[in-house]
Amino acid sequence: METMTEPKPLGALDRIIGVITEPEKTFTDIAARPSWGLPMMLALLAMIAVGILMKDVIQKESAEKTRISIMENKNIPDGDKQRIIDQSIEMMKKFWVVGFAVGMVVIVIAYFISALILRLGGSAVLKSAATFTQVLAIFSWSGIVDLLGALIKLPIMYINQSMRVDTGLGILIGEELGHTTTYLIMSKFDIFTIWMLIVMSIGIAVVFKAPKSKSMILVFGLWLVWVLAQWGMALMGMRVGG
Repeated sequence: METMTEPKPLGALDRIIGVITEPEKTFTDIAARPSWGLPMMLALLAMIAVGILMKDVIQKESAEKTRISIMENKNIPDGDKQRIIDQSIEMMKKFWVVGFAVGMVVIVIAYFISALILRLGGSAVLKSAATFTQVLAIFSWSGIVDLLGALIKLPIMYINQSMRVDTGLGILIGEELGHTTTYLIMSKFDIFTIWMLIVMSIGIAVVFKAPKSKSMILVFGLWLVWVLAQWGMALMGMRVGG
């Protein structure tokens, strides 16, 4: 009589590849042995790499966005605008490292908050239970898809000396409208983002033992809420600035 043998645990490299090639099998392993440190660390390392290689471009584009925002702000007297622009750009350059470090801390916090929201949403919508560590692991490992996108985009950014590389609906918006809320929303519908959300939905279905259709509704629904929230905040910023 044959006996069922427990599947061999996947190593880190197998998990990285498996998230892309065999997400359901990989997330089954992750659900049984949840870990989240490695993918989170890889995401932070990718951010550091972008920050080092693209520092001048990031600062240049940020300065241009600052200039446009201040020049279009009707609450600032025209005579003061250039002085404020110069001061803002100088502060940005002076505190670049501090701002970058704060950004990394914010990303780590965002991982935990996102996992908490997913866990609460899963319990409410999927009528099942999963541990916080399992959900955090699914969220973290799903980011491997986003990391793949970054690895593909980074050389293009470096060659073009531009942070804008569109692999989604953002390609429909012209360069002159790159600072608008329309581009902000359209750029969210990116092939790597959608792929990551699909992979995450599979992982959530695994840990909550729920149908994939329901987990996709949960994951994409929460993502759409976040996109709309960003759109709303951008509009509020424009009204305050205007």
